Amino acid sequence: MKVLHYSHRPDQYGIDTFLISLAQVQKQGFPDTHVGMAFQTNGPSLSKYQEIGLPVHVLNRKSAKDPVLFFQLLKVYKNYDVINLHSYSPWAFLAAIFSRKKIVFTFHGALGLKNGKMYRILKWYYRYIVNRYCDKITFASKASLDRYCQTIMASPDDKLIEMFPYGLQLNNITPLKSRSAVRKELKMEGKFVIGTVARIAPYKKIERVIDSLESLPNPEDVRLLLIGAGDKAYEAHLRQRTGELNLENRVCFLGFREDVIDLVNSLDLFVLPTEKEPFGLALLEAMALGIPSAVFHDGGGLVDILGDSGYVVKTPQELMDVISNLRKDGALRELVSQKVKARADQFDIRNTAVNLQRIYAEV
Repeated sequence: MKVLHYSHRPDQYGIDTFLISLAQVQKQGFPDTHVGMAFQTNGPSLSKYQEIGLPVHVLNRKSAKDPVLFFQLLKVYKNYDVINLHSYSPWAFLAAIFSRKKIVFTFHGALGLKNGKMYRILKWYYRYIVNRYCDKITFASKASLDRYCQTIMASPDDKLIEMFPYGLQLNNITPLKSRSAVRKELKMEGKFVIGTVARIAPYKKIERVIDSLESLPNPEDVRLLLIGAGDKAYEAHLRQRTGELNLENRVCFLGFREDVIDLVNSLDLFVLPTEKEPFGLALLEAMALGIPSAVFHDGGGLVDILGDSGYVVKTPQELMDVISNLRKDGALRELVSQKVKARADQFDIRNTAVNLQRIYAEV
């Protein structure tokens, strides 16, 4: 059996973190299944896929609207049995239909379902094309499935829908530098260090973490690391908010970093403040490292991942209370560290690969 994963671009964020881990496990664990990758355009993570030893098809189309993409994909698809789509690209989907291949659509979140002039077209596309011609649609969490059903399909077809946790290769989440060395480089020895890893975008709600420091008692020993890049206007808003709260010396904008695992391993508390997140691989990485973690109650799939192993808060004030309690209680930090690490073990990418292998065989 030959399976092709199609995605927009080999990028540096969540979908590719997941896809790289998945491709490695599929190649190593299922020798009778031949896996390939296809991308609309080039990107910074392309070499990571090539290192796995998979066939990689880069189509070099600048726009997902380019109809040439359809004809290019028809040629690629003819060599595969199952097309596993990780993008809502209409040309990629239509090419799979016309090539008469089996189609598995892995839903990764919003995928274009936003208010605006294209909203009605996309909603029609999902409802009457994706739902009709897919053989399976997979979801990583109940929150992700609920959002899809509320927007697209009020009554899901049990034969079409599959829900199971996605994951990562947890044994590969290992820091290269010691915790103390990283904190020394950051000049944060003796500080209580909070951090978040996310694309800098409004829906990530990063200001909720910044606001939690506003009334924190004795804040001079607390530091907040914001790791990630993205929307320049939103970053300017966050910097302005930091200035309004007089937190310039306590909030560090680190931008995009290659050493994310080392940085996360240096934290005392990891916070992912996003709302309506379909899953949240950055949270899973922190938990696998044993970093006490917190999310907000409207975090969607984040709440499902964390379970009762960490902290689910409703407001920045509640997050401030969590910070205060962890700062003064080392035994509590160790207890929560053990709980989140044990919880992370349930999200090994091998379980995801087994579920997908079953689906491929079924279709």
